[in-house]
Amino acid sequence: MNFNEVYIIVKTKKQISKVLIKDILYIEKDLRLTVIHTTDKVYSFYGRMEDIYKGLGNEFYKCHSRCILNLNRVTSMEDGIFYLDGGKTLRIGQNYYQYTKKIYEKFLKSRL
Repeated sequence: MNFNEVYIIVKTKKQISKVLIKDILYIEKDLRLTVIHTTDKVYSFYGRMEDIYKGLGNEFYKCHSRCILNLNRVTSMEDGIFYLDGGKTLRIGQNYYQYTKKIYEKFLKSRL
Protein backbone atom coordinates (compact mmCIF):
# COMPACT_ATOMS: atom_id res chain seq x y z
CA MET A 1 0.00 0.00 0.00
CA ASN A 2 1.24 3.47 -0.88
CA PHE A 3 2.07 5.51 2.26
CA ASN A 4 0.55 8.60 0.64
CA GLU A 5 -2.85 6.86 0.63
CA VAL A 6 -2.83 5.47 4.17
CA TYR A 7 -5.37 7.21 6.38
CA ILE A 8 -7.24 7.04 9.64
CA ILE A 9 -10.95 7.65 10.07
CA VAL A 10 -12.08 10.42 12.41
CA LYS A 11 -15.71 10.14 13.44
CA THR A 12 -17.77 12.63 15.44
CA LYS A 13 -21.53 13.00 15.91
CA LYS A 14 -21.69 15.47 13.02
CA GLN A 15 -19.16 14.16 10.52
CA ILE A 16 -16.80 11.45 9.41
CA SER A 17 -13.44 12.36 7.86
CA LYS A 18 -10.51 10.63 6.24
CA VAL A 19 -7.19 12.00 7.55
CA LEU A 20 -4.10 11.03 5.56
CA ILE A 21 -1.35 9.87 7.90
CA LYS A 22 1.29 11.74 5.90
CA ASP A 23 -0.57 15.01 6.66
CA ILE A 24 -0.52 14.60 10.45
CA LEU A 25 1.85 16.98 12.26
CA TYR A 26 1.07 15.77 15.77
CA ILE A 27 -1.66 14.25 17.89
CA GLU A 28 -2.44 15.35 21.41
CA LYS A 29 -4.82 14.41 24.19
CA ASP A 30 -6.89 17.27 25.61
CA LEU A 31 -8.91 15.98 28.55
CA ARG A 32 -11.14 13.32 26.94
CA LEU A 33 -10.66 14.57 23.39
CA THR A 34 -8.04 13.34 20.97
CA VAL A 35 -6.88 16.21 18.75
CA ILE A 36 -5.14 15.61 15.41
CA HIS A 37 -3.22 18.57 13.99
CA THR A 38 -2.53 18.65 10.25
CA THR A 39 -1.07 21.46 8.17
CA ASP A 40 -4.49 22.85 7.30
CA LYS A 41 -7.02 21.49 9.80
CA VAL A 42 -7.52 20.33 13.38
CA TYR A 43 -9.73 17.32 14.10
CA SER A 44 -11.15 16.80 17.61
CA PHE A 45 -13.03 13.67 18.61
CA TYR A 46 -13.62 11.31 21.49
CA GLY A 47 -11.30 8.36 21.18
CA ARG A 48 -8.22 6.70 22.54
CA MET A 49 -4.93 8.14 21.39
CA GLU A 50 -3.30 4.75 22.07
CA ASP A 51 -5.51 3.07 19.45
CA ILE A 52 -4.37 5.56 16.81
CA TYR A 53 -0.71 5.24 17.84
CA LYS A 54 -0.77 1.48 17.25
CA GLY A 55 -1.62 2.04 13.58
CA LEU A 56 1.06 4.65 12.89
CA GLY A 57 4.51 4.00 11.44
CA ASN A 58 8.01 4.41 12.84
CA GLU A 59 8.08 8.08 11.89
CA PHE A 60 5.67 8.77 14.75
CA TYR A 61 7.11 9.14 18.23
CA LYS A 62 5.21 9.39 21.49
CA CYS A 63 7.19 12.22 23.07
CA HIS A 64 5.10 12.05 26.26
CA SER A 65 1.84 10.54 27.47
CA ARG A 66 -0.32 13.22 25.88
CA CYS A 67 1.46 13.81 22.56
CA ILE A 68 2.52 11.89 19.43
CA LEU A 69 4.86 13.70 17.05
CA ASN A 70 5.34 12.98 13.34
CA LEU A 71 9.14 13.19 12.99
CA ASN A 72 8.83 13.51 9.21
CA ARG A 73 7.08 16.85 9.66
CA VAL A 74 9.65 18.43 12.02
CA THR A 75 11.73 21.07 10.24
CA SER A 76 13.87 22.06 13.24
CA MET A 77 13.96 22.12 17.02
CA GLU A 78 15.30 24.57 19.55
CA ASP A 79 14.88 25.18 23.30
CA GLY A 80 11.89 22.91 23.83
CA ILE A 81 10.10 23.95 20.66
CA PHE A 82 9.57 21.81 17.58
CA TYR A 83 9.08 23.75 14.36
CA LEU A 84 6.80 21.85 12.02
CA ASP A 85 5.76 22.10 8.38
CA GLY A 86 3.37 24.95 7.69
CA GLY A 87 4.95 27.19 10.34
CA LYS A 88 3.27 25.43 13.27
CA THR A 89 5.09 24.88 16.53
CA LEU A 90 4.87 22.40 19.38
CA ARG A 91 6.35 23.10 22.79
CA ILE A 92 7.28 20.27 25.12
CA GLY A 93 8.92 20.30 28.54
CA GLN A 94 12.69 20.19 28.95
CA ASN A 95 12.61 16.70 30.46
CA TYR A 96 10.93 15.26 27.37
CA TYR A 97 12.73 17.57 24.95
CA GLN A 98 16.25 16.23 25.60
CA TYR A 99 15.29 12.62 25.00
CA THR A 100 13.06 13.47 22.03
CA LYS A 101 15.93 15.47 20.53
CA LYS A 102 18.09 12.33 20.62
CA ILE A 103 15.32 10.28 19.03
CA TYR A 104 14.89 12.88 16.28
CA GLU A 105 18.62 12.96 15.57
CA LYS A 106 18.68 9.16 15.35
CA PHE A 107 15.64 9.28 13.05
CA LEU A 108 17.35 11.76 10.72
CA LYS A 109 20.55 9.72 10.56
CA SER A 110 18.54 6.60 9.70
CA ARG A 111 17.15 8.46 6.66
CA LEU A 112 20.59 9.23 5.15
